[in-house]
Amino acid sequence: TFWGMAASFVLDGTLGEKAFLRPQFSGEMFVMFAKVQPLLKQLRDRTNNPDFMANIEQLILNSKEARERLRDASKRITTRRKVA
Repeated sequence: TFWGMAASFVLDGTLGEKAFLRPQFSGEMFVMFAKVQPLLKQLRDRTNNPDFMANIEQLILNSKEARERLRDASKRITTRRKVA
């Protein structure tokens, strides 16, 4: 995916983390990952791809700012699901 490739650029130093984590650039990635994260193990097992979304996961888990944004995105998604 685009986000996985972009995350790999950050992880190898090609793209600066600060620039990548700007909400204007990566906001969609956090929403997407927040939706998928609860199912990540199942998705990896079913697709026989243990590295599915691994770059995104690593990037988010390695950054306090990114973990906070993921937590906020997860809360918004949970709230929307309850309302719907």
